[in-house]
This record gives sequence, structure tokens and C-alpha cells, in this order.
Amino acid sequence: MGNQFPAVSGYNQIPNGYFVPEIWSGNMLKNFYEQAIASEICNHDYEGEIKDKGDKVIIRRDPEVEIRAYQKGKRLEMQNVSDDAIEFPIQRGVYFNFPVDDVDRRQSDVPWIQKVTNNASIKIKNYIDATLFADVYGHVATGNQFKNNVTLSASATDSSGIPSFLTSVMVMLDENHCPNDGGRFLIVTPAIKGLIMQNSVVNNAVHMGDKQSMLRTGYLGTFDGLKIYVTTNLYAASTYTYVLAGHTAAITFATQITKTEKLRNPNTFGDIIRGLQVFDWKVVQPTLLCYGTVKTS
Repeated sequence: MGNQFPAVSGYNQIPNGYFVPEIWSGNMLKNFYEQAIASEICNHDYEGEIKDKGDKVIIRRDPEVEIRAYQKGKRLEMQNVSDDAIEFPIQRGVYFNFPVDDVDRRQSDVPWIQKVTNNASIKIKNYIDATLFADVYGHVATGNQFKNNVTLSASATDSSGIPSFLTSVMVMLDENHCPNDGGRFLIVTPAIKGLIMQNSVVNNAVHMGDKQSMLRTGYLGTFDGLKIYVTTNLYAASTYTYVLAGHTAAITFATQITKTEKLRNPNTFGDIIRGLQVFDWKVVQPTLLCYGTVKTS
């Protein structure tokens, strides 16, 4: 590219392209939803309502109706049916803020905006995934732990084996009346993925996803209706990782604001580009979540 324009010490020359905030915001959000596991394992049932109505939405639970045995001549008891309400506030956000020099803008020959869009969406995706995974374990229904401090092995045939691991997930979901309608999921580490691939019985039973899905969202494949995702963002304590499973109906997720804007930099010839994403999630059906604390041998 030849000699670069002179810069003060510590300044990194940044190539740039044509910047349209609205397009850039849309691309960032699109890339986030294409890459984040959070967007795959959560429902987005209330996202539109939050965008339209402000900073929170009231979620109504389905009422529980009591069923009683009937006998001829018995006076019928009346049940007062009520629906519980859950508040879903939007209280989380992330941002970025950086300068672009006018000289860099003029001399650029690289599609830099697209590169930054991809990088920002990946960073946001990793932050949201890791934060969500660390948070939801505290909202899982009491007793919904399918493995407790187990060291997994690819070849073991006892409770530490991969077949037992996957079976225990399926059994717990079944026992909690979790629908098997395509919404079930399991999130594992790369090491557990390796054990799955090494076990010929399990590997043959997993209907693998395409390569693009694996690269984009970490989707490995489906085992008996259970969609398996792979990530490095699972929460870990001590030597054990908290592996999460459940159904998409359990967690609702919403992005309220995705905004980018360009300002003139008051300190030099150039612009300031900054962006904000405001979002949150809520566990609305804790019985449809379960977890296990495991490590690999």
C-alpha cells in the first residue's frame, strides 16, 4: 500500500469504508441472531411487545385448573381460577465507542465496516451467551440436576459414559413433561463434543447439522429430538462445567434497542462511531430447564 500517513505515537491507523448507521445496525443485529446460541435456545415471544410498549412487559402464566373425582349426587366444588403475572424488564446493555480519522477514511482500500460489524456482533454474542449461561442456573427448578460432579468418558458404560449422560438428560426432560416438539436443546463444551464423536454408538445416532450451522451457531446435530450445541461460553466452577439443557419455551429473550450513530470528533479531524444494544432474558418456565456439573477425563 506504500507509505502510511504520519501519525502520533500509539495511534493505530484504521482503514474505513462508507458508513450508514441504519444499515450497520441492521447488519450487527442480523449477525448476532445468526451466531448467538442464546437466540437459538430462547423464544422471542415478547420481543415485539417490548419494542412497542417500553421497558417491560407483563407475562401472564396459563392458569392451573384442578381436576376432581366425580360422584353422583355430590355437590360440585368451585375453583377460583387466577393467572399469575411475571414482569419481564429490560435491564442489560453493552456498547462500543471508537474514533475514525478522516485520513484513514480517504486512504482506505479495505471493506472495514463489514469487518467491524462482524467483530462487534461476535463480541456481543460471546458476552450475551456467557452472561446468560452463568445466570440461568440460579433459576432452574429445584431438583433438576441430571449429573452431579461426574467425570465423563467416551468409552465408559456406567454413569460416567456418554450414553448415560445423554440418557439422563432425556429422562429428566421427560419427567418434567418437556415437549418433544423440536424445541429441546443441550449445550456442551468442545471436550464433550469430542467424547460424543469418539463414541460410535452415540455418534451414529446423532443426526449431524451442516457445516455452516456448526460454524455459525455451534449446532452439532440432533439426538432423539435433542438439539446439541457446542460452545466455550458455558459457566464453570472449580473443575466442573455447568452443562445446560431444556426447551426453548423456558427462557424468553428480547433485544429492545440496537442503535449506532456517527458524531464528529471534537479533538481531531474524524468521526466517533458508537453503538448500543439493550437486551434481556427471563426464565419463565423453570421446570423446563435442567443442568449437570461435569468434566471430561
